[in-house]
Amino acid sequence: MTTGVGLLCSRVRVEEKGILAALTGAGVPGCTIPPDQPLPATGGAAGGALPGVVIDRYANRTAAHVLLSLMAARGQATIDAGIAARSNRVETMLAIQAAGLPRPEMQVVIGEEAALAVVGASPTPMTLLPLTMGAAGVTLWDADTAEAVLEHRSVLGGATENVFVLQQGAPLPGERVTLTVVDGAVAGVQSTGDLSVWPEAMALAVQAARALRASLVGVELAHTTVGWVVWDVVPVPDFRAAVPVGSTTVAAAIADLATRRLCQQSPRVVAFDLAMANRVPAGGVVDGFAASV
Repeated sequence: MTTGVGLLCSRVRVEEKGILAALTGAGVPGCTIPPDQPLPATGGAAGGALPGVVIDRYANRTAAHVLLSLMAARGQATIDAGIAARSNRVETMLAIQAAGLPRPEMQVVIGEEAALAVVGASPTPMTLLPLTMGAAGVTLWDADTAEAVLEHRSVLGGATENVFVLQQGAPLPGERVTLTVVDGAVAGVQSTGDLSVWPEAMALAVQAARALRASLVGVELAHTTVGWVVWDVVPVPDFRAAVPVGSTTVAAAIADLATRRLCQQSPRVVAFDLAMANRVPAGGVVDGFAASV
């Protein structure tokens, strides 16, 4: 069976507490889903129940990609960052670019030597953005900084550490703003400076979320000499310090979306579970995954 709304997260932080409180206020059962909970590809979860709607709040993006795919396979509705929730930074930025939205120049190189050659031939500063979504960027102020940073990443090893995403520029924190978009509307704005967010910035964030097919996403914009650009995308945005847009908080906007999705999704998911219960014996195996119904 399915019940309520679940938050996929490893820790319950201020944001998750706010969402759970908003769900409680709306009279909707809410719970957290530990990432290490067994999740078969079809049928029920371990223990026989999973929430009908899952909100992605998991910081580990590699694991989140897998878990979201499994949830989709079993017919669950998820509230997440769309392409940004299931892809790396290159694929995410290509989706933004394909939508014709303004972006800084970005180059992708493989190997430390190729990256140093790009930095040496390009205006500095540049920003190194790791391939994994959500990982913080590093400012490369000059060739010496780039050499130290790239050498360190190369020593770390691993295939993803050897792929470098180099983005032109390095806007200061006060020149950047993160807008949390929920269900196609900006719900909150967060900035460390006094940067005014004009209507065109709000519209750009909404367009970026639409290009990513995201129901919940943070869109980081930078104000440059040519206007607003999509600087980065945050698949699990923090919003504890966000200024609400309109009469509701970000947490309440997420809870409202989850409630509406639950009303639409639950009958279909329950029917799916019942069908699988009739097909698969308890403790059986479905497509290589242990079934628990």
